[in-house]
Amino acid sequence: MTGGGKQRRLRGRSAAQSRRPVLECHHACNVAWLLAGDTGEAHLFSAGDRLPAGVEAFPGKEPNDVVLSIENRGAVIAGDTLVDFGQGLEIPLVWLPEGVTREQIAAGLRPLLALPVEHVLATHGGPSDRPALERALS
Repeated sequence: MTGGGKQRRLRGRSAAQSRRPVLECHHACNVAWLLAGDTGEAHLFSAGDRLPAGVEAFPGKEPNDVVLSIENRGAVIAGDTLVDFGQGLEIPLVWLPEGVTREQIAAGLRPLLALPVEHVLATHGGPSDRPALERALS
C-alpha cells in the first residue's frame, strides 16, 4: 500500500469491505473511495514500479500522482504533474505540495528524456510532443 496508509476496520462495513484497506488521509485520500468500493480489486503502484504491458511509473508531484510511460507507444501520461493551461507544458507551481520544488519534480522526470517519447498526454490541456516535454523539464 502506498502513501503510509493504515489498515483498520470500520463499523458497519461488510465482511468483503472489511478485508480491503481503509486509508487514512496521509497521501492517498483521493484513492480511498476506490479501495472502499465494491467495484473490483484495486492495485496501487508507486514511482519505480513496472506495470503490465510495459508501463513504467515515474515520480509525480505527490506519491499518488505518478507519471506513466508507455514506452512501446512513445507516450507519457502526465496526470496533474505536467499540465498545459495555455502557456505550454509545465509543472504547475501552485499545485506543488509544501516543501517540494519544481526542480525536484523535473529531476525525477528527466529519465523520461532517455526514452523514445513522442506524445505527452496531460490531464489538463491538449496533447504535447517531445520538444514540449524537453522544455518543461529544462
